[in-house]
Amino acid sequence: MYNFKNITLPGYRTLKTAIAATICLFVYSLMGRDGAVLAATAAIICMQDSVEKSITAGKNRVKGTLLGGIFASAIIVSGLLEYSYVSYLACCFLGLTFLIYIANILNIKQSIVISCIVFIIILTDASKAASPLYYSINRTIDTIIGIIISVLLNTLLFRPSERTEAAYKMFSYKVIRKGDVAEAKWKGGSTYELFISPEESHYQDRDFDFRVSTAIVELSRSDFTRLSGFDRYIMLIDGEMQLSHEGQRTVALEKYGIDYFKGEWHTESYGKCRDLNLMLREGLTGGLEPVKSGFEGEYAGKDHLSFFILTDNVEIKIKSENKDYTEVLNQYDYIILGNMENQTAGYKITVPSASGDCTEPVAVKITAKQD
Repeated sequence: MYNFKNITLPGYRTLKTAIAATICLFVYSLMGRDGAVLAATAAIICMQDSVEKSITAGKNRVKGTLLGGIFASAIIVSGLLEYSYVSYLACCFLGLTFLIYIANILNIKQSIVISCIVFIIILTDASKAASPLYYSINRTIDTIIGIIISVLLNTLLFRPSERTEAAYKMFSYKVIRKGDVAEAKWKGGSTYELFISPEESHYQDRDFDFRVSTAIVELSRSDFTRLSGFDRYIMLIDGEMQLSHEGQRTVALEKYGIDYFKGEWHTESYGKCRDLNLMLREGLTGGLEPVKSGFEGEYAGKDHLSFFILTDNVEIKIKSENKDYTEVLNQYDYIILGNMENQTAGYKITVPSASGDCTEPVAVKITAKQD
């Protein structure tokens, strides 16, 4: 039986989203203009918790709207839709494929959803209009109007309090415990994905920018999956590993040793081990760096920074402008330092129980950034 005591009133963002969509419908009714659904949809997608997030989302949605409108307009002008229903389906399939592909190349992944919505609606309904190209332009404008209404509502009328805004600017981090990481099988053993960016991407689809994982190699010999368009870093955590890059070189890794190689190389691995992997799409830079107890530094929040823990009872202290944090992590736990706005946080990694300086690394520093 459901416990109705757990029911709470709608949250602030829920109300803002509903109001923004309703305003769109009302304004379009007054104007007697078509396209209210697109405007309301854009307003719903664009509404965010904070002003900064709403403005950023608005910019991304405008880019996606223009991209979807341009793609749809190009197909309409080409006349391909006029042949048959089969040509319409082919245009939808090819158009969406290239639309998503171009959005990834332009690094506007946050715009993909609204871009595809605009594209499909325009392509589906344009044939009913007297002037398909004029219809395409108007539907693009409708989406932009919905985005503007959402941003203005969040910025001018329902601006979050200074306390709420400050909370969004506070430093944040995420701890992933070893036992919470899902195991996936591969032909050579087991792999555990620690982080992938963007978070909605999938390794199998090769649509990610970078990926951090650890793997257990159970075969004495195994082949690495080829990943064209990616750079790879691998570190030996435990066991034995020799890598043979066909036509390039052969490397025997020592414990905590690192090798860099191109994803498209044919690479063979010899030896049973546990390793740590960083995959970077070409155009990004980063790497793996083993660090000892006492390691410290600063983080400005722009790029990815995380730590893979190598031993038990590792303490990481983080000092931000708003608050200090302390986390104790154990072997194979993982911590991701979060994004901040206009501030820098200091951090220090120690093993309090160790006497003096630790001679062995206690964690691996993982970085990824756009060139």
